[in-house]
Amino acid sequence: MNVLVVGGKLQGTEVVYLAKKAGWTVYLVDKNPMAPAVNLCDHFYEVNLFNEKVMAVIYKKADVVIPALEDETCLAALVNYGSLLNKKVIFDTEAFLISSSKSLSNELFKENDIPIPGDYETCLTYDLPVVVKPNNSSGSHGVRVFKRAVEAKKFIKNHPKYICQEYLEGPSYSLEVIGNGKNFELLIITQIIIDEQYDCQRVAAPAVISEDIEEEFYTLTEKIAQVLQINGIFDIEVIENKGKLYALEIDARMPSQTPIAVYHATGINMVKEMVEYMEKPKKIHQRKRQHSILQHVELKEGTLTGIGEKVMGKAGPLIHKTKYFGADEAFISDRNIYDGYIAELIVTSDSPEGAEEKIAETIELIEKNLK
Repeated sequence: MNVLVVGGKLQGTEVVYLAKKAGWTVYLVDKNPMAPAVNLCDHFYEVNLFNEKVMAVIYKKADVVIPALEDETCLAALVNYGSLLNKKVIFDTEAFLISSSKSLSNELFKENDIPIPGDYETCLTYDLPVVVKPNNSSGSHGVRVFKRAVEAKKFIKNHPKYICQEYLEGPSYSLEVIGNGKNFELLIITQIIIDEQYDCQRVAAPAVISEDIEEEFYTLTEKIAQVLQINGIFDIEVIENKGKLYALEIDARMPSQTPIAVYHATGINMVKEMVEYMEKPKKIHQRKRQHSILQHVELKEGTLTGIGEKVMGKAGPLIHKTKYFGADEAFISDRNIYDGYIAELIVTSDSPEGAEEKIAETIELIEKNLK
């Protein structure tokens, strides 16, 4: 299988890594020769994807194309190339248009009786804390929190393209769904741990949650899956507050971080399963049952600190390591390129407690080695 991945940032790193784990040949396109995934693929092309002649040559090498970016104009071009060249592009345009708009996603949740955080008017009435986010942006980009709704008035007035909701505290969980437009499979629930900038710094797979919360999450996710009828993959993120789940967002594109954590915990390779499911729906089974932690760290004043995923984007081409200071695998910055130290560490254990101990020991060993 020859796979073309377009986009070499964090999503691209995830897709390239898992495609290689599947034993496939991976072609990567990115206009940035310093993208994180550059050193992880078999063949890298420094190309502007709007160069139609060059892209046509590269497309012909691939059996399947997987976009790993979020720009709507770029995505439309990739889908168009696929139509013209008769190449399968795994991307669901309709689902992405909904998921890339927080207002449309919230409408979808409401229509299907899925709880979401309170709106701004409710927060004003009860003087609640609020979070403001760009309507058409994923992840933590542009996120701000105000302790009182009234404090956000000026910001909202000056940023009409932002949405405002009640700020809820509690653990966050994510769940991926793979589908072919008619059938779908729900995978496993992971826990998302964020940093002070509301960016994901750690993923634990599987999430350690009660049976009631697990059932509630699978039920609401199935509702969304039935409506979206996804061609490819999407994930949904929720937050647990006072024993109840509230939907935060959906993303109809290849996620970052959670697929690798799920792979190490269960053996489920989301990229391989997604490509094969598009051809023939099947039950997706766990091949192993253990606990994994994926953690981003950065060296600050001699101490390794947990940091959000965005930091990985500035590290330049990453180096893949196995058996790294106690970690099963790791992606680290190249010290010849990046003046500092950034890493994504992956550990596994038979128990969640064992995984916690292992990641702590790994971080301690790396700190000692760097001093």
